[in-house]
Amino acid sequence: MTNVESLAAYPLVYDSEFCTLYDMRREIPHTAFAFWKGFFKLDNAVFLKDMKYSVEFIREKRIKVMISDHSHLKVVTPEVLAWIHKNWYAPAAKYGLKAEAVLEAESIFAKLTLEKMIEAKQTSNIQAVKFQKFEEARGFSEQMAKNLWETTDLSLTTLPVQLLPPHRPQP
Repeated sequence: MTNVESLAAYPLVYDSEFCTLYDMRREIPHTAFAFWKGFFKLDNAVFLKDMKYSVEFIREKRIKVMISDHSHLKVVTPEVLAWIHKNWYAPAAKYGLKAEAVLEAESIFAKLTLEKMIEAKQTSNIQAVKFQKFEEARGFSEQMAKNLWETTDLSLTTLPVQLLPPHRPQP
């Protein structure tokens, strides 16, 4: 479980029943932190709202790496897992999420659920890597951000260019 004091430097952007989000982008580019908690149920409007908000946050803030603490996650049914794969992982990948640094659930049943949740074939090409400690997940996120920066083409051809009117010499 991540110690809340470890997150004190990061702005809290969302706090609800199933999801708490912190924006880590000032320190680690394109990175966010999420606590996932509770019993996820498809008939719970708050659960659906929390999932939608987190995906929209990924899209709007161009999050590439999510540190996900599942220590407060409870058992998730197969129906909810299928929904998460289709309605969270797929759009998150579409909006640019590349990796999820996963911090383990505490209960043995939640750990089994988490294993099914982060199966590679189900995460829409989002690389999910498990860690025991926040510091390890943070280090992974820093390295991912560095790798993304180094592999991003920042040449002038990819930057938006404002076209100027043609120069016309004065007679």
